[in-house]
Amino acid sequence: MNLSDSRKGFIAAININKVFIINIVALFLTLGIGYDNVVIFGAISIILLSISIISFIKIFIINKFPLDKKLLVILIFFALYFSISEILTFIHFGISGKLLFYFYWCVFSLDSAIWGYYLAKNFQNENFLNTFLISLLAIVYVCFLGISFNWIRSLLLGSTLRNPNISSQKVGYYLSFAYSIFLYFFLFNKEVSNFKIIKILQNKTLLSLIISILPILVSSYGGRGAFVNILALLIVAFIIKLIFSLKEHKMKGFFQFILLIFISCFITIFMFNNVTYVNNGLHRIIPFSLITKVCNNDNYNDSKNDSKNDKPPIIVKDIDIVTAGRGSLYLNAIETIKKKPILGYGSIEYMHHWSSTYNYPHNLFFEWMLQGGIIYTIFMLFLSLLAIGNIVKNSYKEKKLLMFLLIGIYPAINLMFSNTYLNNSYFWFILFFGIFFEKNRISLKKEVNT
Repeated sequence: MNLSDSRKGFIAAININKVFIINIVALFLTLGIGYDNVVIFGAISIILLSISIISFIKIFIINKFPLDKKLLVILIFFALYFSISEILTFIHFGISGKLLFYFYWCVFSLDSAIWGYYLAKNFQNENFLNTFLISLLAIVYVCFLGISFNWIRSLLLGSTLRNPNISSQKVGYYLSFAYSIFLYFFLFNKEVSNFKIIKILQNKTLLSLIISILPILVSSYGGRGAFVNILALLIVAFIIKLIFSLKEHKMKGFFQFILLIFISCFITIFMFNNVTYVNNGLHRIIPFSLITKVCNNDNYNDSKNDSKNDKPPIIVKDIDIVTAGRGSLYLNAIETIKKKPILGYGSIEYMHHWSSTYNYPHNLFFEWMLQGGIIYTIFMLFLSLLAIGNIVKNSYKEKKLLMFLLIGIYPAINLMFSNTYLNNSYFWFILFFGIFFEKNRISLKKEVNT
């Protein structure tokens, strides 16, 4: 075994999961490590980033791993685009918390993009790839165990699930990301190591159990975006599994998957629905898609109509209720975009040009339009579609690419409802992996194995 390649696989996995790892540690240990403690959060992130930088020096400078000219052009473009906007924001508006988003991109996203490139160009390296995949699996196991521990402890103590160091929304999204990894290893991956502990992690029975009960945790935390993410994962996994089952004339695994989903739904809805956490969480999730509230003309009463009020109740559809508070953000973004639809306001500057109290619009397309208008949005759409197309068309020949397809669903859903792509390491990792992945990497891999 090439230990150097294995180390690089591990380093890549922990660095694209910086935010994920730190927030799960915050939940599991209930320490003040998170966005509320910028010093500790930044210190740990910079340590991990430094490990990445040392690895890149060894890979690209000492070992002279080839650097594609397209990579340099794209990286220089983004670096200049974000840097210039950061400088102009500082000049025009002075010091503010909005300047941190440039720091977030540098610390969380830039090295993830380079790791995506390296994996795309080094896909035939079994040691690096397998260590990367197993490291991802180990990380989400820690996530699952930590959140499960918090859930059981809170249930036994009769306390709230909410944690002061990490929001329920984040927990839900992290669980849905973990779900994508567990789903891949259950449906598509073969054992990639002879180590006993790793074999246990890949055990199909254990994975099926986790996949069955993980929606209970998502429901308990009331993760609406996470719930949508899991639905999207199941739809995509259903289609992929069906295609491969028909191709290989092996339908047993497909029917096992269908049975597993039914069991998961039954456990969540019927067996655990009476648990307070699950019941409350489901009530938070369901109105996200089925929103019709009974209101009177003056005020809204969530529990009952006011019999003393002479005005008859009416049924209304409030855009903020339907979109979980996102409606006013989206309307605000649209009005701001109308003023500069071609070039936008700048990647950081736009945060000062709209009247919302939020820094970003919680929607990827609106964020692109606010930053660089139609031109920048078309450019980003082109890169995104290129990346997705490369992964999809080659996954038919190489199943391990399905991992990256499933991982890509997480930032796709997350960035439609929450967060900003500037600090979403998964977005940048999948984007650069997809852009630079080449079909001949699969054939080269097969030749090497032969």
